[in-house]
Amino acid sequence: MAPPELTASFKVVDYRMTDLSAHTTAGKLFALSRFGQVKPRLLDALLARFGEVDAILSATAAELGQVNGISPTMAQRVAACGNRLPEAEKYVQSLLQRDMAVTTRFDSAYPHRLFELNDPPLMLFARGRMIDTCKQTIALVGAEQATNEGIEVTSRLAKSFADAGVQIISSLIGGIAAAAHLAVKAAGSASFTVIDSGF
Repeated sequence: MAPPELTASFKVVDYRMTDLSAHTTAGKLFALSRFGQVKPRLLDALLARFGEVDAILSATAAELGQVNGISPTMAQRVAACGNRLPEAEKYVQSLLQRDMAVTTRFDSAYPHRLFELNDPPLMLFARGRMIDTCKQTIALVGAEQATNEGIEVTSRLAKSFADAGVQIISSLIGGIAAAAHLAVKAAGSASFTVIDSGF
């Protein structure tokens, strides 16, 4: 899920004496993702070369440029991320203060099934609680302009699944999705959704 927007800009400075231990893993990954424009596959390549996130943030542009697929401009952008760590950390903390959980791929709460993807997200942003990866989960999807019959069937299915302890994921577009969420809530359980546009 995408966080609210920040303006991405960079400048190259010598920040290698920065105390990286003063920042959280979430703050470091957010700086790399937002300001360094590091995507999952690039992070994997950087980790293969440097071993850990702190080493990536401590690397020079010349060292970063030795990683296959990194252009000089990209290397400079990533090398400048350390200068943005205080800003990234402040932003992550502001999300937490707004009841938005931040989970990185290095956290135990990160859903392990996401590692089956070729490019598992660096971070997940959630409001409320995450799904329990040890429980069965299904997705209920359907038309936004649902018929009465469709809504009735969906409501029955959602209640049955909720009563059986199965977690339900659906969208927020209305119609069938709304029926699913409302039925789960009426059954005294919680449903989940994934959004790609930020909170």
